[in-house]
Amino acid sequence: MILRVFLLGVLSFCLVGSGGVLAQDQDDTPPEDMPPTQKAEQVKAAPIILIYPKYPIQAARDGIEGFCTLSFTVDKKGQVSYSSMKIIDEKPKGVFCRASERSALKMRYKPFIENGRIIAKKAVTYRFDFKLSN
Repeated sequence: MILRVFLLGVLSFCLVGSGGVLAQDQDDTPPEDMPPTQKAEQVKAAPIILIYPKYPIQAARDGIEGFCTLSFTVDKKGQVSYSSMKIIDEKPKGVFCRASERSALKMRYKPFIENGRIIAKKAVTYRFDFKLSN
């Protein structure tokens, strides 16, 4: 019985461990024969972890809908930099920005690669839409 549990533990460790290694071995850099214009287009600013913002209570009570568009820098680790965060557009003013900023700080991006090096990406924009369900 103990041997069976031990072997199952070793087998599950090997299966899980090999999946992790395979995931790390994947190379997402563009192929060398790809034209430079296509290499640049391949890098898109889509978050890999998106945390939806909490709807502001007062806005929900008042039936207010709107949006907030933020611009920020994504660092080399794929994290949003608070010090670089700017409000690009919002409607209505001052209602949804705080919730959007809190959510943006929890977002994670795949690190950006340029010329084979991981870089910080400036001026990444994201629009948070706030809509009440019927």
